Amino acid sequence: MGERSMAEGVAHAGHAPLRQALARAERFWLALGFAVLLGLMMLQTFLSLRQIEYQRSQLKSVVEVGLRKFDLVGRMHAAGRERILLLQRLFMTTDPFEQEALREAFGRQAELFLQARHSLLGLPLNQAEKALLERQGELSRRFHQINLQVLDLLDQGARDDATRLLNEQLLPTQTAVLSTLSELYELQQRQARAIWTQSDRLQQEARRLLLAVAGLVLLIALAVVYFVFKRVHEASALRERLATYDLLTGLPNRLLIARLLEQAIARAKRQGKALALMFVDLDGFKAVNDTHGHRAGDLLLVEVARRMTASVRASDTVGRLAGDEFVILLEDVQSPQEVIAVAEKIRQAITQPVQIDDHSVRVAASIGIALFPEHGKTAEELLHKADSAMYAVKEAGRDGYRLADGSITAT
Repeated sequence: MGERSMAEGVAHAGHAPLRQALARAERFWLALGFAVLLGLMMLQTFLSLRQIEYQRSQLKSVVEVGLRKFDLVGRMHAAGRERILLLQRLFMTTDPFEQEALREAFGRQAELFLQARHSLLGLPLNQAEKALLERQGELSRRFHQINLQVLDLLDQGARDDATRLLNEQLLPTQTAVLSTLSELYELQQRQARAIWTQSDRLQQEARRLLLAVAGLVLLIALAVVYFVFKRVHEASALRERLATYDLLTGLPNRLLIARLLEQAIARAKRQGKALALMFVDLDGFKAVNDTHGHRAGDLLLVEVARRMTASVRASDTVGRLAGDEFVILLEDVQSPQEVIAVAEKIRQAITQPVQIDDHSVRVAASIGIALFPEHGKTAEELLHKADSAMYAVKEAGRDGYRLADGSITAT
């Protein structure tokens, strides 16, 4: 108010130079305000970039170490498992040349195991990881001592004593080694989840910082909040997919299957319709894994998943429970014969040879079928009945299908 009165007085007095000075002052304050606003925007950008770079560098180092640990523990587990297989094969042959080759292969696997363990010990480890590795080391040393005794007995021709020592002490010790490595793997999974929590916490801190500066620059704050929430939504959607879909085949996993089955049962009850649940277990899959390796086994599972998906309607659901176990959910079925026709179609699709690299491999399928509501009215009952029917098919000779009540079966 005082400035306005002074300006009016100057105008009435005809002091043009002062009016020009006031105009310049007004422009100065506008320019200063704009400069302050621009400075705040630059400060916001600077702080944001610093925070993002800090998070990136911190998480990058943690994630790289975590991935390296996963890889090394996986190598140790694979080498340990291979040693068990080689020992068992050693007891199955009497050919001295083959025995020597198996011993050499056993030695190479032991060397790979030790190399991976040495590399793992060179990484930053917490107390829990150190304790598990120490326990594994003690078990491995015991395994080595017993293994030498077993090999000495074999060299002396005391195969029965060697076999007894293998079954009673050596294999349980190696199983304990692998169990310890599994604990270490699970520990690292928990740590990975903790890393994700840390990442989320850092994002929350960055968001609070951005909102504090955005109080002075509202438009920028709105843009930043939109961007942040968009990214959080994308990350949440990605986490949801990783939590509910099988990474190898892309099929729904056990968690999502249970959810979809509950929903399908609820719909069937409301609409008075029937549905069918198939439990599919591959016959001969282990032989493919043992003969051609886990890569071939993975490729086979992917192809089997594709064939099963192609054998059912778009409205049906194919999911992978674990390993070589799958389930198929058929909704709105009219009769058991319709379900059996689908089961036969799936069985024939699976039994067709699969070309993997230079090898043609073949597996079959044991399929157990449970119908709603005849064989069960809950998800647990249907899964149990389908699982039991599948095992009945295996006991009857495999490569076939069976209804849960045994009314229709074929192998």
